[in-house]
Amino acid sequence: MVAALALGLVFATVDIAGDVSCPTPADVSSRLAELAAPQPGPNAEHHRARLSTTERGIHVELQSEAGAHIAERELPVNETCADMAAAVAVVIAAWEADLDPHIDARVNLPAPAAPKPSSTVAIAAAPQPAASPMRFDLGLALIAALAGGQVAPGARIGGWLAPGGWRLGLGVAVSGVTARTESVGARVDAARWSRFALAAGPQVRFEAGGMTVDAHAQALAALLRVEGVGLTTTATDSTGQFGTGVGVQVGRPLGNATPWIGADVLFWPGRDRLAIDGLASEGQLPRFELQLALGLSFGRSP
Repeated sequence: MVAALALGLVFATVDIAGDVSCPTPADVSSRLAELAAPQPGPNAEHHRARLSTTERGIHVELQSEAGAHIAERELPVNETCADMAAAVAVVIAAWEADLDPHIDARVNLPAPAAPKPSSTVAIAAAPQPAASPMRFDLGLALIAALAGGQVAPGARIGGWLAPGGWRLGLGVAVSGVTARTESVGARVDAARWSRFALAAGPQVRFEAGGMTVDAHAQALAALLRVEGVGLTTTATDSTGQFGTGVGVQVGRPLGNATPWIGADVLFWPGRDRLAIDGLASEGQLPRFELQLALGLSFGRSP
C-alpha cells in the first residue's frame, strides 16, 4: 500500500483528459502511476495531458496549468488498448522528466506483449529421398547334371539384377554340361549328346538370419548336339531346343561375395529321337534333368 501511494505522488501533477475510449484517460493515469518512482521537484508545475483521436492514431498534447502548449505527439493505433495506454504513459513520463531536472528520466517500461500467433504456417518442402542403388550380382558355379541315370559335370555363369530396395529381379544364366551317351536299340552308348543352354526369368531374393534364399523360374533356349559313336558311318547333328526350369539357391553373404548352393529341375518338352540307318530300334533323350550347383557370386545386394 505504501509503495502504491508513493508512485501515485510521483505524477500527481499531471491530469489526463480526453474523449478517447481506447485507451481511456483513466487507463493512461493508471499506467502512468505504475512507472518507476522518480521524485518531482518541490516546485513542480501542474500539467494537463489531453488525448484525442485522429485519422493517424492517438494525439497526445501536454499543456501547462494555464493551457499553454508544451509538447505533442501522435501514436499509431496498432496494439491493444492496454498496450496503447502503456505507450501514452511512457510518452508523458518522458516529457515530465525532460521538463523537471529533479525527475529521474529512467522509467520501467512495461513488459512487451507476447507475440501474436501467426496464422501462416510455413511448409517446408520434404527432401526427395535418395534413389536406392541397383541390386546385382554375377557369379560362377560348378554343376553336377543328372539325366537318364547319368551324371555329368558342367559349369554355369549367372547373374541377377533388381531395382534398389526390390526383392524381385531378373535372373539370367548360361550353362554347359559335358557330353553324355545314350543307347540306340541294342547298341549301347551309340550316341553322344550335350546341351549348351541360355536361361532367363524372374528371380526373387529373401534375406533371413544372415542368409539369402533365391527362387527362380526360367525359360530355356538350348543348342543340342548329337553325334554317333562306334558306327561305320557317323554323323553329327545340332538343333535348337526350348524348355523351362525352376530352381532355388541358398547363400551366405560375406561382404560383397556370396558362396551358395542350389538345385534346378529342367524340363525339355517334345521327343528327341535317336535313329541309326538300318536299325529299326530308336533311342530317346531324357526330358527331365536335375542340376546341383555350387557357386560363388559377387555384387551388391543391400
